[in-house]
Amino acid sequence: MNWRYKLLHMDSLGGLSVGLLMLLLNYWLSVWYGLPRGFIVFMALVNIAYGCYSFSLLMRTKRPLSLIKVLVIANLGWALLCVLWVVIFAQTSTFLGTLHLLGEGVFVGGLAYLEWRNREFLLTRPPSPAKNPVADSHQRFDNKTS
Repeated sequence: MNWRYKLLHMDSLGGLSVGLLMLLLNYWLSVWYGLPRGFIVFMALVNIAYGCYSFSLLMRTKRPLSLIKVLVIANLGWALLCVLWVVIFAQTSTFLGTLHLLGEGVFVGGLAYLEWRNREFLLTRPPSPAKNPVADSHQRFDNKTS
């Protein structure tokens, strides 16, 4: 299967997994990152929302371009916010906190770029592979000989 079809999988899985981990570890992340606990929880909830939105697109057979545009714009906006937060929290954020914000910004910005560049692939669900290609080929052969 073409990797482009997996972009929504990466977007959804990334948002949901990071969001859930941040939510579960918000107290420790706040200490390690030097960021307010409420901000960590906010980021976690937004990541979960992004993951759910990407998953809702993933489950659709046909995806309107307008919904892909919303995803791309939201990802790009989040990436820019991550960079802005690095500046805002420069005095209090630890190296790990800054690294997380920059890493998330790069990841989400990269997804926005790739999703926009490959939007045609995202408009439909990829074709389903044969359930058992070997058995299918034998069945076709058997049908031809009988």
